[in-house]
Amino acid sequence: MQRLGIVGTSIHRAPVDLLSALTLPREQRQETLKALAERCGFEELVYIATCNRVEFVFQQREERPLRSARNRILDHFFSERADVSFQPENFYLLGGDEAARHLFSVAASLDSLVIGEAQILGQVKEAFAESRSVGLVGGELQRLFQSAFHVGKKVRRGTDIGARKVSIVNLARECLAELVASNPDVRVALVGSGEMTGKLAEALKGLGVKDLLFVNRTLAKAEPFADRWKGRAMSLADFLADPPRVDAVCTATAAPKAIFGRDEAERLMDAGAEARPFLFLDLAIPRDVSDEVACLAGVRLCHLGTLREMAQDNRRDRFRAADQAREIIDEEVERYHQHAMESALSPLVGDTQKLAREFAESGLETLLEGRLAHLSDEDKKAVRYWVLTKLVPNVLRLPVQSIARSADQEQVRGGGGAGGGVKVQGLRLAPPKC
Repeated sequence: MQRLGIVGTSIHRAPVDLLSALTLPREQRQETLKALAERCGFEELVYIATCNRVEFVFQQREERPLRSARNRILDHFFSERADVSFQPENFYLLGGDEAARHLFSVAASLDSLVIGEAQILGQVKEAFAESRSVGLVGGELQRLFQSAFHVGKKVRRGTDIGARKVSIVNLARECLAELVASNPDVRVALVGSGEMTGKLAEALKGLGVKDLLFVNRTLAKAEPFADRWKGRAMSLADFLADPPRVDAVCTATAAPKAIFGRDEAERLMDAGAEARPFLFLDLAIPRDVSDEVACLAGVRLCHLGTLREMAQDNRRDRFRAADQAREIIDEEVERYHQHAMESALSPLVGDTQKLAREFAESGLETLLEGRLAHLSDEDKKAVRYWVLTKLVPNVLRLPVQSIARSADQEQVRGGGGAGGGVKVQGLRLAPPKC
């Protein structure tokens, strides 16, 4: 049983409709997370949602099986819904060190749709900040996520995992590049007003596309994009009712259901005078473009599932850097675990450490007032600093580290039993609260 855990799913395990159902609208996210934490008995909770994953990272108020936490989360989302199906294998359940290893891998972009994708670390930081702003982050998740951020930066600096600029936007750019190659005068509509819209506009400008149309439900939200990228702005209602000629639609909205069905797609294709290849690039969860659109002649539909297939080639190119990154993660998981063990063991030797420090301080002052009285005040200050700040704390930490290592070795040999702690030299130690 665990207190620290992760319940998650990703595009590698679950259908898109399940990911969509677990994706919280941003405007309701904070209130929903507070209600979820209360219902599920979570002392701390961080919700991570990216283009290909949804994860709940939590610290339970008391030790419970992780499958119980999973079931409570699913009850919260689906107790009144029967339109989404799922199986136990759609979810991964991770606790303790394995939860830490997974989060470190996510922050290092080893578990991304594209290995080495730079923006994932920023998304994890944003998720952490959002939960902290509503009081859902305490000491345990603070320590876990700060370690994850450290790992992400260390992997980025210490390996070539990010040397080749690859991201969801780059994969999308490949889809768009094929269309541009066949039609240099291509006209593209970008639907949405989020960060992805700006990234796609930048990619299209880099491909030499000059005619960009920015579409949004609220016209005022599309106009800044049009001003920045020298395009045009249009409301979604007008775009659907009387579409201008475009050759591609790139969409990344937060709409709760599909915007473009067969009828909308046919109107868009009929807006031109002649038949032509047409591209729908759908980067939204839930999907903005329904599957029936792909059945239309001349239409190519690319979505996150399509990009996942394209990403497989990129994964192979990054295996060597990924291996280096995993070595870094192994070291950081060991450091994280060691710190957790030491934190759990420190109260057992706290009084002894306090007495030892007082003894060291008393002995040092006697020495400085006696045989070392000839030292200058500056030298005495330096001696006090190195003895009391550097030497004594590290020496006092050694017994805790030694016991922690012995506990680990005993647990590896099977001496700890099922979650009941470990016995070291006649002393039974409870496992760390994680």
